[in-house]
Amino acid sequence: MLRELIEKDLFEICDEPVEWEEAIRISMAPLVRQGAVTQEYAGTVIQNVKRFGPYIAVTPGVALPHAKDDCHVLHTAVCFVKFNHPVCFDETDAEKTASLFFAMSAEDEPRHLRNLKALTEECLKDGALIRRLCAAKTREEILAALAGGSREKI
Repeated sequence: MLRELIEKDLFEICDEPVEWEEAIRISMAPLVRQGAVTQEYAGTVIQNVKRFGPYIAVTPGVALPHAKDDCHVLHTAVCFVKFNHPVCFDETDAEKTASLFFAMSAEDEPRHLRNLKALTEECLKDGALIRRLCAAKTREEILAALAGGSREKI
């Protein structure tokens, strides 16, 4: 799945330090570029994080920016943005810091769950892969991190 995201231009690297709100906007850029969501979708995610807390920081190093938003989701998609400077969602909780953002949009709950399941099975359960991806700084290093994984599908 990750190699596919890179090949389909649903991938970016951010080399600048940014605050979490800007990280969400940046993480949505590939989805906007592909026509999966409107620009306003990032605002919905930001408002939800402010309201519910950093629910998108799912495990140390990884964030899954997404929100239920019938108005600004145009079709189901996933993209990947690597932040070379980790993004902190909560200064008091080191586990709420992420370098890998997998932004998701879904037309309905079954599609959202399918994408979440695919990400979990192919990437999020593989702690070694997550560590390699967090350490990678360039596209080439990310591709090498993927090649070093034990899963053929990635």
